[in-house]
Amino acid sequence: MLEAASRGEKVSRTCYEELATASSKLRLELDSLRHEIQAAIAQSDTLTGAYDRSALLPELREWHELVKRGVQRCGLAFMDLDRFKEVNDTYGHRIGDEVLAGAAQCIARHLRPYDKLFRYGGDEFLILLPAVDLVSGRTVIERVRRTLASTTLARGAGGIQIGTTGSFGLAMLDPSVPVEESVDRGDTALLLAKGAGRNRVVIWDPAVETQRSFRGLEIGAGQS
Repeated sequence: MLEAASRGEKVSRTCYEELATASSKLRLELDSLRHEIQAAIAQSDTLTGAYDRSALLPELREWHELVKRGVQRCGLAFMDLDRFKEVNDTYGHRIGDEVLAGAAQCIARHLRPYDKLFRYGGDEFLILLPAVDLVSGRTVIERVRRTLASTTLARGAGGIQIGTTGSFGLAMLDPSVPVEESVDRGDTALLLAKGAGRNRVVIWDPAVETQRSFRGLEIGAGQS
């Protein structure tokens, strides 16, 4: 239409109306994109770049509905940096923050494009794993664990290389229980990973829950 107008040709009313409709639609799409970007920024943790915990439950509930309808499977992995308190105590909180941010970036780089990383609190994260079963979910998390363990996350005085490992608890979103219970299962598996020596992946199953009940005072006490 613009080419026709530039040549001095008559442009029909219909063409003008089509252009106006297309322009209005584009404006709405741009406004929607702007709101999505603003929402994503608001839901991001400023230190690590991971999604903020406030965004976690709404996301999990959306996936829970898909799981209940049999549309998709979804796993989740709780993750905690091993001995992170020692990093802070030894090198200071500035280096600790660098390690925390570096760990989050390392994890995010080695997830699949559609996985999501949430900062749950402190040095604890939750990874959302769409379209996995326990076998494929463990494959993803083991890759993350191995990479994290071999990565320099910060440098201290004299260029000393500083890194850490991570412990992981893997569970599936179960359609038969509330979302919060599936999250608790991942947390239970994480505690067992810490109690078993750290730097490992533990998968939740009913036997894990029984094991936790027998070792409840031992697991988690003094672990970091």
